Amino acid sequence: MIINYKFLQSQKENTQDCEKIIKFSETNIKLMQLIQRRNLGKASIRKYNIVFREVYKLIGKTPSQLIAEAKKEEQPFTNE
Repeated sequence: MIINYKFLQSQKENTQDCEKIIKFSETNIKLMQLIQRRNLGKASIRKYNIVFREVYKLIGKTPSQLIAEAKKEEQPFTNE
């Protein structure tokens, strides 16, 4: 097995840089409330940051924006 250490190091640096830039667990009120309610550990918080960072990269919406959109789409069904 050939391991490309330069590639692995660059991926690690990119991940660390991205984590410094977007930490939704520290900047997004909805995610902060979720973490507080569930009393999540550091590993779980890190996973949430990774997942929401990837979602943000793909569709450009924060957790709060996603929740607001879901509630808006749910409105017609709750009025029936």
